[in-house]
Amino acid sequence: MERINSYNTMVRLPSFMISVLVWSACVIAVDASSCGDTFKSNYGEINSSNYSSNNGYNLSCVWRIEGATDSRIVIGFKNFSLGNQTGCAEKYIEIRHGNGSSSKYCGSKIPEKVTTQRQNASIVFVTNHYTNLSGFHLYWKVFTKPVLMTSPVSWESANEECERIGGKLMEPDFDFLDTYREIIIEWMGAHNVSEIWVRKYFTPWVFLKGCTSGFYVHPKIAYTVKNNQQKICQNLCSGYNYFGLQKQKCVCLNEFLDVLSPIWPSCSYRCDGNTDEKCGESNAYTVYKNNFCYTSSESWNGTLNKNIYGPSCLPWNQTIYKNSTFPDGSANDAKDNCRDPDGYGTPWCYSINAKRFRCDVFKCLDITEKENGSSGCIAVTKNSQGMTEPQQLIGQQMPCSTNLSGIYMRFEPNFEMKFYETAGTWTDVRNNAEQFSFKFPLSTVFENIYDQYKGLFHWTGLSRNTSSLRPLATPSECFKLQRREQTLHEKSETCNLKLPLFCQKGPVNCGESLMQTELSLNYTIDSGSNDMNCIWRIEGFDNTVIRIDISFNIEECPHCECDSLKIYDAPFAMGPPNKTVCGSDQVTFNSTQKALTLAYTSDRSEQGTGFQAKWTFVSLPSKSTTSRPADSTTKSGTGSEDVSPFSSGLIGGIIAAVVVITASIIVFVVIIRRRKQERNVRRQASVQQ
Repeated sequence: MERINSYNTMVRLPSFMISVLVWSACVIAVDASSCGDTFKSNYGEINSSNYSSNNGYNLSCVWRIEGATDSRIVIGFKNFSLGNQTGCAEKYIEIRHGNGSSSKYCGSKIPEKVTTQRQNASIVFVTNHYTNLSGFHLYWKVFTKPVLMTSPVSWESANEECERIGGKLMEPDFDFLDTYREIIIEWMGAHNVSEIWVRKYFTPWVFLKGCTSGFYVHPKIAYTVKNNQQKICQNLCSGYNYFGLQKQKCVCLNEFLDVLSPIWPSCSYRCDGNTDEKCGESNAYTVYKNNFCYTSSESWNGTLNKNIYGPSCLPWNQTIYKNSTFPDGSANDAKDNCRDPDGYGTPWCYSINAKRFRCDVFKCLDITEKENGSSGCIAVTKNSQGMTEPQQLIGQQMPCSTNLSGIYMRFEPNFEMKFYETAGTWTDVRNNAEQFSFKFPLSTVFENIYDQYKGLFHWTGLSRNTSSLRPLATPSECFKLQRREQTLHEKSETCNLKLPLFCQKGPVNCGESLMQTELSLNYTIDSGSNDMNCIWRIEGFDNTVIRIDISFNIEECPHCECDSLKIYDAPFAMGPPNKTVCGSDQVTFNSTQKALTLAYTSDRSEQGTGFQAKWTFVSLPSKSTTSRPADSTTKSGTGSEDVSPFSSGLIGGIIAAVVVITASIIVFVVIIRRRKQERNVRRQASVQQ
């Protein structure tokens, strides 16, 4: 029995918080005699790369893709090789667009992307009985038209505006832009809009510290992150001094020993989410430092309390500077954090044995941009500002793919510090550093090493990424699309600029309306299915609210960014949800009206078993009486979790309090009036006398 491999994705929509991650779809085997399937997912892949000379005989496979109403489907090929032939008569792939037209492909040239004008498509694969073939690997995406919002707002407000209407800020996905390019350009022209925000930004700069043994890593908090990579871990650890990656583990650190030794292990594990990056190894971590630097060492007030060699700092109130003034205030306020109370030139501290050591923070570089705009890596050079001006170290943003030299440092076994040089892209240079336990020097501390390379740029450990993941803190540099006649161009811009925007809604590919007669829902995550966007609307009777109990087993990621179930105390899924859950647990939620909405979304690599929900409709109190049945509830301004929003005792207490307060006010007013009348009577009597 011949078999093929197919990515079975059924009915799922990608979660917008994680769309920048690189996902792996689940592979299942299908009989050649019954190959093909029907999919309702918004993303999927079909892969025949495991074909061999004994496979692929007499196949006639049909895969049907059914998109949401008014959607379009993009089908692209990653690999394609069906052998040379004439007229595609013996072996071919045919794509039927859903409107009666079709395209047939054979040979070895990768076909162009196909975009349907309707919401359905079929992929037909036919082979003969004697031909060997290498196979193909294709994917599909389902999109719906974006919604133009013309009121100019900041990038952060643009995200909030789209979430308010149940969508996300439009992502600059090439397939999406190719699908709706003409519509986007036409709408921008009709509204006289030349620039719009898109869901993409530069992450903050980070400094690659290098590869270190797990013995020296002491996490403050740790996450398990599917498809781990620098920008995800950096986002999770934005409030810490350092962060480290070890395969699928992300750890946040406030201290790190800054002495690398050649006996420490090298980091060779390629990150799942970005194979150009390294994610430590079994007994090693790739460590980065968040970009804290100083413009003036005397005013720096960071929270670093270890010197560069690792020992803890001595509290300042136990040193000769106990009466000095610090950026925080007194020596007590400065605690044991690195400071520069005497103008030494860099933050430092005393170790426990009262020796002075500098800390792992360097002076902020004066960074310039190249003419083509912002980039992701920084190179430095030593230059002179003039005949009488001192030489200074300057930094410049450069594309990370530029070929430059990189300078490393390392302590040899005899504790002698040596410097090394290599050349390549920034990724080449960083990989070489981690492989041989080198590290980038702190440029402004060891800037004398650049004296012999005046005018030449060298890579530093500073780099950054682009991301579409919703940031925990507002970024400073975001991306926009510029319309230039019939083309769209991407460019970074300060995030507080006010621009129009497009909101992007994911096609809803499962769910239903559940009316008064239905009291339960059982959703099972099928093996190999992914990319779900399901919405269930539960509606009760007039003058009722809903109490719902949910047991769930859903893939758990930090902040539920992979798969999640959201609960809305409303008849629609718009704005911030009232409750978001993932992992394995139970939750009870009480609505404040007769309808609520459940929204389940998943990424392209789904895990978990699903969820079960049961609910009851609870009658509201009658308006003509304050008495309540024992199992009734009191209306609350917002939906609540695990607590009934209605209580007869609460209503009775409020009414009683109102009655008492009103009576007290009446008595007080009567007493005041009587006293006033008595004063007037006495006054008149005295006048008559």
